[in-house]
Amino acid sequence: MRVYPNILNYLGALGDKVVREDGEPVYYAGNRAVVFKVRDGGEVNALKCYTLDDPEREAGYERLGRALEERPFDGFVKHEYRRNSIICANQDGDIDRFDCVVMEWVKGRSLTRAVSEAAYLNRREELSRLAEGFVMLALRLLESGYVHGDVKPDNIMVREDGSMVFIDLDPVRVRGDEETGFEAGTPGYVHPEACRLTKNSRRDDYPIAVTAATLFAVADNASLWNTSKDRLIFSSEECFGGYCHAVAEQARTWSGQPHMLALLDAILSRRPAIYDITNVLERVMICRRGKAALGRQCVMERLFCDYVEGSPALVRVDDKWGYLTDKGVERFYSAAVPSNEGMTAVSDGNGVWVVSDTVTGATFEFKCDKIESFSEGMAAFERDGAWGYVDRKGRETVPPTYDYCGGFGGGVAITRRKDSYFAIDKKGTVVGESVGKPLVRDSDGTIRVFNEK
Repeated sequence: MRVYPNILNYLGALGDKVVREDGEPVYYAGNRAVVFKVRDGGEVNALKCYTLDDPEREAGYERLGRALEERPFDGFVKHEYRRNSIICANQDGDIDRFDCVVMEWVKGRSLTRAVSEAAYLNRREELSRLAEGFVMLALRLLESGYVHGDVKPDNIMVREDGSMVFIDLDPVRVRGDEETGFEAGTPGYVHPEACRLTKNSRRDDYPIAVTAATLFAVADNASLWNTSKDRLIFSSEECFGGYCHAVAEQARTWSGQPHMLALLDAILSRRPAIYDITNVLERVMICRRGKAALGRQCVMERLFCDYVEGSPALVRVDDKWGYLTDKGVERFYSAAVPSNEGMTAVSDGNGVWVVSDTVTGATFEFKCDKIESFSEGMAAFERDGAWGYVDRKGRETVPPTYDYCGGFGGGVAITRRKDSYFAIDKKGTVVGESVGKPLVRDSDGTIRVFNEK
C-alpha cells in the first residue's frame, strides 16, 4: 500500500500558502485526510490532502464530476479534484506527487459547532432552525440522485446566512451505483445491517433519520447534546435491538406529536433502507412550519393518513388529528371535525370539546360526546345518545331530543325522532313534518317528503 505524507510533511510542502491565525496554521485533521485553509494569490480555499491510501478515490471523483455536469447539485461544496498536484515527502522521507481536492472555503461553522454553541446558550429557537435546516438539506440530497455516504453534523457546514452544504465528498456516489469502494461511514450513524445493502441508493436513510431525531431532541432539551457520547443520543445498536432507553424517553416528550414519533420509528427500523424517510421528513416540516415549508407543491394525501380540505385543513397522523395552517399544526388531538365557516372543534377524548372561531379567535368549551362541523352557524351534537344543536357562541339553541340531526341549509335542518322526520329552524321550531317517510332536501334547497318511484 502506498505511503502518504503526514500533517507536518504537508505543512512543509505548502509553506506560506497555509493561512495562519494567531501564528498557528489553520487545518482540520480527520482519519484519512487533513484540510488546510490556504491562500493562493488573493483567493482563499480549503485544500484537502490525504494521509491514507484509497485506490477508489480518483475514480469516485471522476464519476461524481461527470454526474454533476449532467445533474448539478448545490448541496455539495464546490470542489475540484487535482491529480499529482502536490510534491511532498511521504512519511518514509521519499519525495512523490500526491492528489488533493481544492474546495470552496465555506464561511461559517460546522453543524456540530453551531449546535454546540446554541446548546451551551440554550437557544432553543436557533436549535430548531438548525434541525429544520438539516432536514431541508437532507430532503434535497434524497431528491438529488446522489448518496453522500457519511451523513453526520461534522460533514455539514452552516454558512453565515444559515444555509447548509455537505463537505467531505470522498464517499459520495451516484445513486444506484454498486457498493464497490463505498466507505463504511461513521460508527453510530451507520445502521448495523448496512453491510447487507447491495445498492447504495438508501445508504443515507438511517444516518439522516438519526441525525434529524437527535437535532430535534436537542432543540427540546439542549442538555442532551453535551451529555451524549460523541454527540449521539440514540445508540444504533440499542435501536436495532428493538428498544432504546433514549428513544423511550424522547417518545414521552413527543407523545402529542405523531409526526415526530415517526422519526423515532424510523431509527428503530431493523432494516437499513427506510423507504418512507422522505415522506417522514416532509411531514415533519409541514407540521412544524405549514404548507409552504418545503418551498414547493406537495401531495398532502400522500403524507397524511387523512387530509380534509378546509380553512384550516384537517389532517391525521396515525390516530391523532390536527388542523394544518400556514404556521403548521399547533398540536394534535384524539378527535377533531373538518373545519367549516371558520369554526373548528377538537377533543382529547374526555367528553369536552374546544370549539374555536379562527376568524375572531374566540373559543368555548362544550360538553358532549360528539360534535359535527358547523353549517350556517350551527353544529349538531350528541350527548347521551340524543342529538341537538349548538351555535357558534356556545349556546345550546336546540336541546338534544332527536335521534339524528342534519346540517343547516337555507335556515332549515332535517331531524329525526324514531320514525318521525322534522324540518326545524335555528330556534328548534318545527316548520315541516313527516311520519314514516324521510324528509329530503332538493338541489335547490327545497324540503320535501321522499317518494320512491
